Amino acid sequence: MLPGRHPFEELEASLLRVAINPPEHLLSQMKDGSRGLLRAVHRILPKDSSVELVLVIDQFEEVFTLIEDENERALLLENLAAAVLDERSRLHVIITLRADFTDKPLRYVDFGELMNRRFEFVLPLTPDELERAVLSPAQRAGLKLEKGLVSTIIREVGNQPGALPLLQYALSELFDRRDGRVLTNKAYQEIGGVLGALGRSAETIYTELDEASRSAARQLFLRLVTLGEGTEDTRRRVLREEIEALHEDHQSAIQKVIDIFGKARLLSFDRDPVTRGATIEVAHEALLREWTRLREWLTESRTDVRTQRQLATATNEWNSAKQDISFLLSGARLEQFEGWAENTTVALTQAERAFLSASIIERDRRELAEQARQRRELETMLTPSEASFWHFRQNPLHTPRKLKTLCIAPS
Repeated sequence: MLPGRHPFEELEASLLRVAINPPEHLLSQMKDGSRGLLRAVHRILPKDSSVELVLVIDQFEEVFTLIEDENERALLLENLAAAVLDERSRLHVIITLRADFTDKPLRYVDFGELMNRRFEFVLPLTPDELERAVLSPAQRAGLKLEKGLVSTIIREVGNQPGALPLLQYALSELFDRRDGRVLTNKAYQEIGGVLGALGRSAETIYTELDEASRSAARQLFLRLVTLGEGTEDTRRRVLREEIEALHEDHQSAIQKVIDIFGKARLLSFDRDPVTRGATIEVAHEALLREWTRLREWLTESRTDVRTQRQLATATNEWNSAKQDISFLLSGARLEQFEGWAENTTVALTQAERAFLSASIIERDRRELAEQARQRRELETMLTPSEASFWHFRQNPLHTPRKLKTLCIAPS
């Protein structure tokens, strides 16, 4: 499983796929205290105590980049620690975590202690291991590599960080361009090699798009990134409906962009475990580093993207509260978002624009109501002539001509 934004729902879906007797209310049981997962695993497994379960959680950094509720994050880590450390547990857990996130789990005492005792760093492949990683799958598929190609690949990969996803993509491109059953040096040069294949493919697709589609591509990829806070940026899994709800000027173009980048294996597609809605994400996180244009977009729009995410969070809270007016923006915060929305180049969804518009309408309504209240209070304290003068100052176009002359002459 991948943690995603709703890890317990993802966990429930994973467990139900292997459950012998799928129980009802598994999700609520897992969320019931720090031993919920332990009880859930016991329920889904057969009574034979020799049967055990291995749970693999990939991309564990999503626990710290996608989960917004700190209580949910802490509960998940508590459940995992309790389920692994219990002497009677039949659950084994394997997690993969990016090296630059290793400090994040250490802030949680029990889970941090678990990591301290059972952590294993996965080192880069040696040249010999890398050669086997390239040759063995090719040989099983009945393919051959031209002389010198393997050594070229190994030399280029070297000690590059995060090179394996790049190698994976490059080998896929080589397979598509094979000459019969042979992977060639010529094809390798054409795709830009291991280090250039991913970024070059994305840039080639982008440059072949029309102007509207280029603009849509920028809006799409800015939505597919979680900005790092002291760490590298990471990919973000997004509901397809969020992308399709962008400003109407981008909708048809975004559909086209999704299809093109998807066919090139640069986007991957899945379903949300809660809503079952279709999701989109960047297929290779290395694209965030290797595609120069995307890095430039993120550099120039970093502040805008952060503000958009804040607006999106507030919008979701408003909708979850059935659009209760107390959840609307107000005061300086509303002024900040209003001014930002007038100048940003980041497209907003229909829901975000509706939330901002509702906040502005509610602010204006309150201001008018306050002005009316002040006018009523003041009118009760004035003589008729003073009230007429005050009314003129507030509404000069609706004051009789003689009164206007009378009022203006003294000054």
